[in-house]
Amino acid sequence: AFKESNKKQLERVHRRGMLAIMNTMNSTPTAGMEALLNLRPIDIVLQETALKAYHRMKRNGNWRVQEAEILDKESHAVILRKLANEIPYILEPSDVLKERKYI
Repeated sequence: AFKESNKKQLERVHRRGMLAIMNTMNSTPTAGMEALLNLRPIDIVLQETALKAYHRMKRNGNWRVQEAEILDKESHAVILRKLANEIPYILEPSDVLKERKYI
């Protein structure tokens, strides 16, 4: 879902941060540090963030897809739609505050 070079850079930064926080050896497994620090893998965090933004924009009527994006299997719109279809409740209606009134 992400460019491999970008994903690898984020994973390296994520790992370096955990190594610094825990003051451990470089050979410490990433998954072990994530478990001890109660952190999720960075790719899951990125997918969650993208889905939240997609859901918010769709709910507010701001999600617009260009025709060319639908044809490209690697476009963000197609990837997000696939991810959203895997989570049945993501497109369900939710409460929205239409107008804010302050007293």
